Amino acid sequence: MRAIDEVHLLGYLPFLYVAAAGLAVLPGDEVGVALGTFLLAVALTAVARLEPRWGSWIGGAGTVALSFELVVALVSPGWVGAVGNEMAWGTLLAGPLIVFANLARTGESTATRLIGLEVALAYGILLLSVPTVLSSLDIPVSAASLVNGTFRSLDAQLAGVGHLFLGQPGGSLPMRAVNDPWFAGLASLAVLVTFLSFVRPSTGRDVELPTLERGGPRAPVSDPAVLPGLSPQFRERLDARSVPRGPPSGVVPGAVALFTAGLAGALLFGVVYAVPALAILGATAAALFLVAAVLVVLGRSLV
Repeated sequence: MRAIDEVHLLGYLPFLYVAAAGLAVLPGDEVGVALGTFLLAVALTAVARLEPRWGSWIGGAGTVALSFELVVALVSPGWVGAVGNEMAWGTLLAGPLIVFANLARTGESTATRLIGLEVALAYGILLLSVPTVLSSLDIPVSAASLVNGTFRSLDAQLAGVGHLFLGQPGGSLPMRAVNDPWFAGLASLAVLVTFLSFVRPSTGRDVELPTLERGGPRAPVSDPAVLPGLSPQFRERLDARSVPRGPPSGVVPGAVALFTAGLAGALLFGVVYAVPALAILGATAAALFLVAAVLVVLGRSLV
């Protein structure tokens, strides 16, 4: 059985918050089924995550079934009825958590985990934007309208981004209207613990290695257990010329890179905050610089 790493214990918090916010906007008589579906999807993910031998089959089959029901509810909401729409909304609320659990876990590569974290956070922001979209259109909030509004919000967001890249006026960006400090705080915590897991030294089997060794002074070099066979006179002279020292402090690999990246990201956010028009240009330039830096580092010889 796999152990849940510490990244997930904090990384799940923003997605649990999104689910709670999505359930809170539902009418009271629709919360039960949506909450039950959300818990079922989480349970299926946990089974697949903790017991890969047979749990992956159960979790995979259950997830496919819930996804199929979601598609049916989207295509024909009247055919599945109110209960089907409530199940579909519960499935959507579990989506960010499922993405994070399957892509951002510690056993995956760094690139996969970063992509999984980004997709899960963007998914969460999309779900938080749906009630605002419905309110702007004067559509009553229900499970059916939330399911339909999720894809309507996604379509509007993609179209708005396309307008920005093409330099065309107009376009709606529903996700830009999300201003939730609780989600922002929890999301930043998830980002932090995920990045910290990158610099944790471990073996190829994901066994943690020590990063800092502390202790008292080492035994004198003249100790018979350290250097046997020395004469008493030589040991006395060796002790007089040798100064016992403790072990050197460990250095977490990647700490400098993490600090530099955090500083660069803070500067980029500062520029975007001061001049919002440079958001797309600044993000694109930063991404290109990062890709170039990675290619340079990968091209260097390790010898």
